[in-house]
Amino acid sequence: MAEGRRAALLVVRHLGAAGLGGDGRCDRAPPALSRGREGGLGAESRLMARWRGESVYYRRSRFTTHLPVDRRYTRAHYWLAEESAGIWQIGFTKFATRMLGDVVEYEFTRPPGTTITVGDDIGWMEGLKALTTIFSVGTGQFLGTSDQVRNDITLIESDPYGQGWLYRLEGQAAPDAVDVHGYTAILDATIDKMLASRHAGGDADDER
Repeated sequence: MAEGRRAALLVVRHLGAAGLGGDGRCDRAPPALSRGREGGLGAESRLMARWRGESVYYRRSRFTTHLPVDRRYTRAHYWLAEESAGIWQIGFTKFATRMLGDVVEYEFTRPPGTTITVGDDIGWMEGLKALTTIFSVGTGQFLGTSDQVRNDITLIESDPYGQGWLYRLEGQAAPDAVDVHGYTAILDATIDKMLASRHAGGDADDER
């Protein structure tokens, strides 16, 4: 991929393709929490079990998602989950995958064992709707990427909070990462800005 085509998350080619619409009013449903069981599972399986069993339902305009409550989130629409002390699993939120569209290609440019810091460019990803640089959202040692995603790239979109995770880090999460309620506020502001821009520009694209 040419360097000039890469951009920070998220560059949307067609705003209407983001699956957002409506009049911009907040119609988010009340948060719904439910708890699931954890058994004798490994760290990654426990993360997936918690995600399946405990989440906040979010809706604004025509975008809906369930957000795991055990994660930290960033303004660039990454999530971070602590597998064990200082070991973080990192992926894109559903909002990020919606903006990207179907992922067609990606690459990480740092080998495992590399020291990375918050904001470092560590790879890139191309979707049908957008191109993005993959950034580090923590400081420490890059531990590598997901074998599942290497074998099935569609997991990034179909299971973003489970098997579709992107990379792992040993160290500290970005200090400005927020909890699930902080992230819903970020989503509110992001979606409202997109809707305002769409209306101002007279974008008539249909929702995809």
